[in-house]
Order: sequence, then C-alpha cells, then structure tokens
Amino acid sequence: MKTGEKKGRTLGQKFSLGFSIFCIIFLTLKFTGLLDTIIESFK
Repeated sequence: MKTGEKKGRTLGQKFSLGFSIFCIIFLTLKFTGLLDTIIESFK
C-alpha cells in the first residue's frame, strides 16, 4: 500500500467497517426480537 492511498482510505475504511458491524448487529437484534426489548428498557 502506498503512503498516499493509506491516508485517504483509513478513515473511510474504518467508517464503512463500523457501519457494516452496526448494520449486522441491528439486523440480528431486529430479527431475534431483542431490539424491542432494548427499546422498552429505555422508555
């Protein structure tokens, strides 16, 4: 990996990786029904 590439890509990669993980967790909770439980506990 070249130095120029590294600078521009790390933030984008971190963001997209974090976003992917968030989506996976969100969908998992949604399908298992835990999301409703979590929302109820915050009310």
